[in-house]
Amino acid sequence: MMRQFIDLHPGRDGKVRYTIIALVDGDSAGKDAASILTKKHMRLLLNRDVFVLQPVMPRQTREPTTLGKGIARANEAWRQMACEIEDLLPPDTINVFCDEEGCTPRRMQAAGRTHYHFERHTKAKLVRFVERNAMLEDLEEQVELLKSLRFYVGLDPDGV
Repeated sequence: MMRQFIDLHPGRDGKVRYTIIALVDGDSAGKDAASILTKKHMRLLLNRDVFVLQPVMPRQTREPTTLGKGIARANEAWRQMACEIEDLLPPDTINVFCDEEGCTPRRMQAAGRTHYHFERHTKAKLVRFVERNAMLEDLEEQVELLKSLRFYVGLDPDGV
């Protein structure tokens, strides 16, 4: 529906006025969703309209095929490991949260990174914990992700 809206409402110059992207988790469910989106909607392209979250999202190109290869290369050490947004938090932040909540998420580690598998109800608590306690330096990887997504849609990564 959004793709049709974009196509039916170009700017006065005839060019695309809106850009909408989807970011899905880099786990099996997210990868399945990305596959469904790009197969069902032929006009949606992976690494242009649909992005699968990875720990490193490089900013060297916007060309979808080349970008996909760059993302794969940058994340080779973790290719067997799922990636969800909470995995971009520092381990200390996760540890303090788990100490306070008494949770023990399953953990998978590879090449200095950790994937955390939280129960669904715990994720909402983690969001509130981060909102209350996180400092900018705790969100460094999320900020880098946002900069990459801005770059991919043609915006200045450091813009306001």
